[in-house]
Amino acid sequence: MAIGALTTDVAQAAGLLLVGVVFVRGLVSCIDAWRRMRSNQEATVLELERLRASVAREALSFWKRKEQTELSWNGLRKFQVKEVVANENEDGDVTSFHLVPHDERPLPLFRPGQFLTFVLRVPGETRRVIRCYSLSDAPRRDRYRVTIKRVPKGLVSGFFHTQLRAGDIVDARAPAGNFCLDMEEEFPVVLIAGGVGVTPMLSMFNTVAAEQPDREVWFLYAAHTGTAFIHREHIESLVATCPNAHALFVAGSPTAADEAAVGGSLDSGTRIRVGTGRLTGDLLKEILPSTAARTHAFYTCGPPPMMTAIVQALEAWGVSDDRIHYEAFGPASIRKKPAEAKAGGSDEPAVGVEVSFSKSDKTVPWDADAETLLALAQANGIAIECNCLAGNCGTCETAVRDGEFTYVKDPSYDAAPGTCLTCIAVPKTKLTLDA
Repeated sequence: MAIGALTTDVAQAAGLLLVGVVFVRGLVSCIDAWRRMRSNQEATVLELERLRASVAREALSFWKRKEQTELSWNGLRKFQVKEVVANENEDGDVTSFHLVPHDERPLPLFRPGQFLTFVLRVPGETRRVIRCYSLSDAPRRDRYRVTIKRVPKGLVSGFFHTQLRAGDIVDARAPAGNFCLDMEEEFPVVLIAGGVGVTPMLSMFNTVAAEQPDREVWFLYAAHTGTAFIHREHIESLVATCPNAHALFVAGSPTAADEAAVGGSLDSGTRIRVGTGRLTGDLLKEILPSTAARTHAFYTCGPPPMMTAIVQALEAWGVSDDRIHYEAFGPASIRKKPAEAKAGGSDEPAVGVEVSFSKSDKTVPWDADAETLLALAQANGIAIECNCLAGNCGTCETAVRDGEFTYVKDPSYDAAPGTCLTCIAVPKTKLTLDA
């Protein structure tokens, strides 16, 4: 009897234990299912938030494009010089010009990095002169700003500096250019400027500070001396107000004062640093995050030697082509890879073809060392009017009578069908130009 009772007790205990195990397993399964449900709900919420953000960005982009189209203009528009601000650097050779539309209509919100093309009547010149100057501020509805350095013997920079005053009227085309910061994204950006090439970078940094103040920005700026930096105090103020912004000022031909300011090394403990020498690939690797080659986008504008060195250094570092953006001073500043060339056909430049200039009654073999059709024409005594040498202003636009051509960089000026911008064009086939 006692043995039977014990057996019954053991069986009951085993049963209770089994029930407990089943209950615990069920409870664990329920908890896991609940967690999965919560995780799926959270993932769904995050996905919905990302979708809403994407839709909002697309909607904003659509309305911006629509507004830009509606407010933009064809041909020339008259602008009044509202304000002239001199001495934008310590050297005193840089001035900003604030322009308001003479018709008082709102202005389109340009893309940071774009430029204005001015068509000017300069005293002493029989023909109107065309020049392109980058917009140097964030987009505004009521005014544009260009910041111009006076170049020794510079015809147009001298005209702006010595003759334009508040109240004067100038003619300009609508903002143009493909060297633009993508404000629909939030990836980290590195802005690399040399000399007066800082002006489009100022527009980019000002726009980020106004619209995406938390975005990671590295503003790297090289000039001959510490007194040549343009808007240095303003750049430093932007860094101070943007928590993820950094700046580096590098003097290439440092004065004693510049050397003293550096103190012999870069101070990594501050977001604003100074240095001497040149902006090089090694310097970029020293100051930028180690992941920058994969995660950052690079924008650079400056003198040709600096531009070439920077782009080559970025390519050697492993930065992908789609993350390297530059504004070259003329087509020969940085030679594009053949696959990147844009076309009036679309393939690589031709080899061993002839280029005929019908008005001049000359036919010459294409010389790749000439680099562009404009340079080839000039080397053979054929006059083609030109200005920007970068496909921006349209001055060198020439009719193509026969054959096909290829562009070595994206043009900003929309040439008419049947013409080419000779300053950035090379032949694809045997070519005849109306020049």
